[in-house]
Amino acid sequence: MPLNARHTAFTLLAAALMASPAMAATAPTAHPASKQVVKKVAPAKKPAAQKAVYVCPMDPDVTSDKPGDCPKCGMHLEKKTK
Repeated sequence: MPLNARHTAFTLLAAALMASPAMAATAPTAHPASKQVVKKVAPAKKPAAQKAVYVCPMDPDVTSDKPGDCPKCGMHLEKKTK
């Protein structure tokens, strides 16, 4: 390698090594306010257990919150479905 080529190669290498730390120091960094915010979410509450409603099949106006017999006709009250 001729002397002039060595000098050019050395100069380029030295310039590259000197420029890389300067470039790293000036590289953009994340702004503290741009960090992702993670919110903690409370677990979903279970819906309140709905009380069962019992209805007389013959007299739908007779309802109760517990099983039993209809006071009008004596039939067994059935659990109401949706």
